[in-house]
Amino acid sequence: RRRAREHRRAQALAQLAPAVVFIELIDLLRCVRPHDDTWLVASFNTVSNRFVEEGKLGCPACSVEYQIHGGVADFTDGAAQPDCEEQRSHASHRREELATRAGAYLDATESGVTIVLGGLWAHAAQELSELTHTRVIALNPPSGVKESETVGLVRVNDEIPLAAGSAWGVALDAWFPNAIVP
Repeated sequence: RRRAREHRRAQALAQLAPAVVFIELIDLLRCVRPHDDTWLVASFNTVSNRFVEEGKLGCPACSVEYQIHGGVADFTDGAAQPDCEEQRSHASHRREELATRAGAYLDATESGVTIVLGGLWAHAAQELSELTHTRVIALNPPSGVKESETVGLVRVNDEIPLAAGSAWGVALDAWFPNAIVP
């Protein structure tokens, strides 16, 4: 009971916090344009306790800029994203089950590794992070998924903007049929 009460309290507090990009996540992000792999240069407008709320990520190779707005790094180049919120919302009550499945599926047994969860799987980002002591990057996360020191939020199209070899495992739902995994 105590654990359930603490979990509900943590969820309630997370809903009060603004969405933000944890600054250490930026080191893993890469430009999605076709050229040599290079880091991104960050420019911050609003930062609070190592969380970036507003800013830009720029590529030194091709000069493209990716916005960080409301704490979400946006790699969509303005392309519309399919609205799958209603379908995904039916799974939100199974977050712990999704986390257990994702952890087993991805063999998330090493503390500190980076796991990528896309779409429906992203519902379980915080739970998986807590369960396995991993860092989770939630791609196109449903509303209600919140940023933390161990969960980063990124909006994407087909390319996953991570450095090659930086992810231990990737789980994507049907809304990522053509995703290219680094």
